[in-house]
Amino acid sequence: MTPPTWDLDSASEIPQEYHDCMPCFVPEVDVDDPQAVLRYAQTLLTLRAAAQASPLHRGWSFTATIPPFSPTHASTRRPYPNFALHGGSFRFILDSGLQPMDLSSDDAWQWSQVWVARVEGTEETVVLKILQSSILPLPDLEEEHSFKYSAFGRQVASTENLIYTQRLAEVQGAVVPYYLGKVKVTMPNGEEARVLILEHIKGKTLAQCSHEYEAADTAGKRASLEDLRDMLTPIEDSYKAINACGVYHLDVSPKNVIIPDSDCSAVVIDFGHSGVATKENINRQAKVSKESEGQAVIHAVLNWFKENSGEFKEEFLLWTKEENVASHLQWNTDELK
Repeated sequence: MTPPTWDLDSASEIPQEYHDCMPCFVPEVDVDDPQAVLRYAQTLLTLRAAAQASPLHRGWSFTATIPPFSPTHASTRRPYPNFALHGGSFRFILDSGLQPMDLSSDDAWQWSQVWVARVEGTEETVVLKILQSSILPLPDLEEEHSFKYSAFGRQVASTENLIYTQRLAEVQGAVVPYYLGKVKVTMPNGEEARVLILEHIKGKTLAQCSHEYEAADTAGKRASLEDLRDMLTPIEDSYKAINACGVYHLDVSPKNVIIPDSDCSAVVIDFGHSGVATKENINRQAKVSKESEGQAVIHAVLNWFKENSGEFKEEFLLWTKEENVASHLQWNTDELK
């Protein structure tokens, strides 16, 4: 059985159009009304100041209802979070910030906050991706369409909700996290935010693996390359499976690929800026099939490892040839030099 299809939380969160391959949802303000835009921008500034004064913290909590789920017995999937199997109302308690709010400079912004939360009364944890418009890029009032498409919490959250529920249901628990749903929650600053509840996958991102490689001695670097060799095919396979679902990740980066502690699979995260295949964007489909997103992230990882090799660089480049790393790419590994 596949994960449940969640209803969108309102008719306004059905895409009103597609910009190339990106679904576009009804903005939270009339973007064609300059006075409305000005008032909205001023409200965002007030809410941002309040968010900085009352940030999320360990122990903050909220309650949300999770619908029941029938687990799959497919060997390729991870077990569904046990607490949510039969559904119900659960309290989620923030435990640690994977990406807490950091607006330390005047022009700082971020797309989301990401926290690990405990599920009250259980031993389980989930990941919460919190989207609030006040910490997104603020609109440039001199630019007519500066925030029409992507600077709303609704836009980012609804894009991810749409992609998980309408496109990636078949690969949840395998190459992407299980998606438990989207809820609206009032933040400590009084702002209504959208919170995505996701499976907590214990492991390391490819970016973290690269940083560990940089800090390792020669023996550690050699061991890291052995691990990397085992990761290449799963990384490429994961992106192929996602692309086969008609989804273009469009934010290909080592920070968006998790290698679970439990195995050497590759789990892709963060679909807030992703696109979907439609009959109107056939050119995008052709480009993705020609230039695999899996190959792109492998190339990024290899370049990252190369840049962090130091005196180990020559041995790293020799390894790329001996291990036939080029078989995963449509370009020669000589380009890594």
